[in-house]
Amino acid sequence: MKLFCSLFEQIDQTTSVNDKIGAIVQYLASAPPADAIWAIALLMNRRPKRPVKTTELWQWCTELTQLPNWLQTESYHIAGDTAETLHLLLPEGNETTDVPLHVLMQELQVLQNITEEERRSYITDNWLQLAGNERFVFNKLITGGFRAGVSAQIIIKAIARFAALEENVVAHQLSGKWDPDQTTLTELLHTG
Repeated sequence: MKLFCSLFEQIDQTTSVNDKIGAIVQYLASAPPADAIWAIALLMNRRPKRPVKTTELWQWCTELTQLPNWLQTESYHIAGDTAETLHLLLPEGNETTDVPLHVLMQELQVLQNITEEERRSYITDNWLQLAGNERFVFNKLITGGFRAGVSAQIIIKAIARFAALEENVVAHQLSGKWDPDQTTLTELLHTG
């Protein structure tokens, strides 16, 4: 997750197309393949259904922070984003874990099928462990509002550069039906 969060931060902090492409290529070259396929899916807006209700997140934030609801509401109106508001309101985590991105995504998908108490425990434990940009990205993933500020064309260019393929071939491969839980990076990029 740390490597993916670093990619997210690099992309977010530049307006240069070449820098964004370079960051994605570097990530794909260094990330485990199971994480890389999920990163591609997330960057291409192929994300799973939101695993937790927003009302639950606000309730759990209230329990952790002891802040009144009106303050949370006002904070949200200023920030304009649930993930960012939660990130700013919650006590700072201690960064004691580095779960691989693909494992985190599998865990998030399981949240839909467990009890509210189990979801609460999972989410609040992560809030208390993760710090900084990692908790912000985690919040983006659980709220379903993950957008990274890169176009499909930038992602296609980066993957083409990484895999030494033509951009039109990569675009074709990405446009098909594929699931990051069922498809490997090698399978996705296989053209034969």
